[in-house]
Amino acid sequence: FVQTARRAGDDLRTETGGWGGQKGGEITMTWPSQFVLERNAVIVQEYGQIEVRFTIALPASGRSIEGHWAANIICKRLATLLADVFFLKSQDPGVSKMLQAHVDAVLDQQFLRAQLAQRGLIAFVAQGCILPRCAGNDDRPMSTNNAVAFDTQQLGSLRVSLNERRDGNQIWGLGLERRKVSLICGGGFHGKSTLLAALRVGCYDKIPGDGREGCVTDTTVSTIRSEDGRFVQAVDVSAFISSSSFPGGGTSSTKNFTTLDASGSTSQAAAVAEAIEAGAQCLLFDEDLSAINFMTKDARMRALVPTDPITPYLDRVRNLAEVHGISSILVVGGIGEYLRLADAVVLMENWIPRDVTAQVTSILPKDIELTIQSPPAAYFTPRTIQPTPPVGKVVARTRTSLQFGDNNELSLLAVDQLVEIGQTRAIAAALIALNSEPHPQQTFSQILDILDAALDNSLDFLSRAHGGITGDLVRPRRLEIAAAFNRLRTARFYQASS
Repeated sequence: FVQTARRAGDDLRTETGGWGGQKGGEITMTWPSQFVLERNAVIVQEYGQIEVRFTIALPASGRSIEGHWAANIICKRLATLLADVFFLKSQDPGVSKMLQAHVDAVLDQQFLRAQLAQRGLIAFVAQGCILPRCAGNDDRPMSTNNAVAFDTQQLGSLRVSLNERRDGNQIWGLGLERRKVSLICGGGFHGKSTLLAALRVGCYDKIPGDGREGCVTDTTVSTIRSEDGRFVQAVDVSAFISSSSFPGGGTSSTKNFTTLDASGSTSQAAAVAEAIEAGAQCLLFDEDLSAINFMTKDARMRALVPTDPITPYLDRVRNLAEVHGISSILVVGGIGEYLRLADAVVLMENWIPRDVTAQVTSILPKDIELTIQSPPAAYFTPRTIQPTPPVGKVVARTRTSLQFGDNNELSLLAVDQLVEIGQTRAIAAALIALNSEPHPQQTFSQILDILDAALDNSLDFLSRAHGGITGDLVRPRRLEIAAAFNRLRTARFYQASS
């Protein structure tokens, strides 16, 4: 619909002569991305009916209605547009093949993802994937003339196979196991962050030709990064921070920690606890986006600062995997301490992955022995919420920001797995829904379960919460809804009683 409208010029807005001039006339629908997501712009009903939702800017000149112009849009341009989009032309077999290829691509990805749990994997990247993107602001694949295809020939025991959906053939690729610690290492500009970026969106299906169709992850992967200055409320960060002395107004106990201005380490500790609370089973870390004092502490610093209140993630990573079943995938280029704890080590050299797990022991220094204590199993206290309805306007301004009431801007820049503004609009509606009624005797996780069930029934549940049926919503995961709620400064969290 979007592409056909653009080719015909139906999405162009007329603006002439200032306030009293002609304006309007465009037919628009939310532009879809590289990802195949549940959206309410086009709905296929149970018995095959197709419901299409779009916007027509009815034309006017100042305060005068342009009736003939409006009639031409609705009776002629719109009719032609709908006929071109929704009626399959038998004389054009290319259209039918393109549609079938799209359906097959999505089903193939879902089939691969469904095999992960059966094979004990948390992520899989197939041979031949094109992971690099055109640019930082262009998510289309890089030209195959410039991109290096993902080559799994040197992955040794990390090279595994999954079954294809249609012919039962095997697809070989990198397989990272569940409940394990996996490292992606390498020098600068060799592709390690690009691989992690592909894994970050492996929870989503992609359109055919994207290049990442063979990269699939568990649907509960969550990116964890530091976020200086963010709001944190009633989060149990005691698994990582034991001291109660926080300048700037934190609460007295890290078992029930609140701050208006989190540091890099406290924000990342809170992000881990919040992601696990929301249901994450795999945490993704990039060394470049992390607080170094949260991620690690070497032997010399442990000797120099023995009373540091921070228990680094290094000390918890195996505990989280073995006790809690939380997988960790980390991109590291300078933190060597994790090599001692890793189950799998992938080295990226010139964009080619290589399994170096077996070589790690031989290269670890003998003069420095890092003694990692085994702290007790991490415990994250569940929370509940008290509704705080917004006062004023609620609107998603961009993919990474929304307004929730007057003077209450919510930044989602650190929520990396939001990929479309329609998801942000849906999150704004979800925040309204969650803040509209009390949730007695329910934890935040249980509240997210109820919201998920309502969305499984219909995405229009959020449209109604936002004031009426719309066609511009895209379903976000519960993890992103929770991340937004956790950053909302007017939110009211309380730790749930036993």
